[in-house]
Amino acid sequence: MLTCYGKLQTLKHGYTLPKNQDTRCILSIDIKQIGPAFAVLVLSACTSLTAPNYDVGYESSTAIKKMGRTVSIGQFAEPKEYASMCRGVGRITPPEGLSVGGYIRRAFIEEFKAADAFENNAKIALSGNIEKAEFSSSKGVVGGEWYFSIRLVSTNGKALTVDEKYEFSAGFAGVTACGETAVAFAPAVQALVRKTVTSPEFLGLISPEEAPR
Repeated sequence: MLTCYGKLQTLKHGYTLPKNQDTRCILSIDIKQIGPAFAVLVLSACTSLTAPNYDVGYESSTAIKKMGRTVSIGQFAEPKEYASMCRGVGRITPPEGLSVGGYIRRAFIEEFKAADAFENNAKIALSGNIEKAEFSSSKGVVGGEWYFSIRLVSTNGKALTVDEKYEFSAGFAGVTACGETAVAFAPAVQALVRKTVTSPEFLGLISPEEAPR
């Protein structure tokens, strides 16, 4: 949904955009659902770029299911810093009012639920710390990158740190590049989760072993 305040101008097909710089707009939409041409026009006037909802990945849920374990998911601490502003165009934020840590936590929950491996009172619980969450909308001029570093801690006493660099094509113009960066947030988190659950050390993280004394 696009909400604007101030003087507007009507475009073809009934769309409206700010008539001058005194008009401010707030964007609250799934960018994947609008055409790229209109996205460029809309993003140029807005102050918020909302990332898409998370989609469960077949490879991740399949890997989890094969492990034959059930877990619960605790809290995920936020990164110390997340620079959400993209080129002065707008702030890239997760959907539904989620934080970065909240979005990644939900991603893990959805993957475990898809694998029938999530249980609120499971013997093993995983909590997480988002150590880094960064993006670039101008890597190599027209490229983009999301970078995540997370540390998962299990109630069995083990821990696992995973880093993920997810590259994508962003484009040159600021509004286009920032729109593509927002869209890439979801598959970047999907890649992070996939890399985590397919790590050789992950099975040990969710196995019911006693914590070292």
